[in-house]
Amino acid sequence: MRIPHHKLKCDYDTFRDRFILKNNLDYVDSGCFASVYEPNSKSDYVYKIGRLNPRRHDGYLCFIKNIVLKSKNNPFVPVIHAMSMYSYYDKWAEAELYFYIIKMERLHNYSSISTKRCHKLLRGHNIDPSFDNNGFWGPDEGWLDDWEGYLDGDEWESDEKHFMHKYPKQLGAMLTKMRKMVKDTDHIEGDVHSGNIMWRKTGGHKRQLVLTDPLC
Repeated sequence: MRIPHHKLKCDYDTFRDRFILKNNLDYVDSGCFASVYEPNSKSDYVYKIGRLNPRRHDGYLCFIKNIVLKSKNNPFVPVIHAMSMYSYYDKWAEAELYFYIIKMERLHNYSSISTKRCHKLLRGHNIDPSFDNNGFWGPDEGWLDDWEGYLDGDEWESDEKHFMHKYPKQLGAMLTKMRKMVKDTDHIEGDVHSGNIMWRKTGGHKRQLVLTDPLC
């Protein structure tokens, strides 16, 4: 996918507000560095708008460019319909600043279904959610700590072949590629918790696990 880059004469806030107004978008949710907007509650796509930190590599952008856009038919990554980069000169920062707008599929919060059902779905993905139930981020998230520790190069998950064999092939290969990115890129680390994974509805009561923002 080609990612166009636009140089603006206005600042981020002005352009974002115009974009939201032009596309008649409603606010959905925000994370630390980006916000999500929708044209309506039944649309099958949303827009994600976020700024980039000028002083460090951006983990999310690295994930999108090097994992998502280079993954063919990988159900564990979000579907990106379009993406644009923007830059403008900020007189207060005295620097060129950047932000992005991504049109992507609508996904559903991990916590939108019960823990019992989550665990049943995870086991259907060959993922064992019983790994250390006392996760750093909260109960029943120890298996996510396992993933984050692997991305950050913790010694107990240093055997890549062992880790890849624990999970579906596409998921294991993707996590191993991200592990190498963390190792080779300054200021990027794993950021895996229930706020950065979501579900894709695949028909009826079926769900597909999707990693949306596992690096920071």
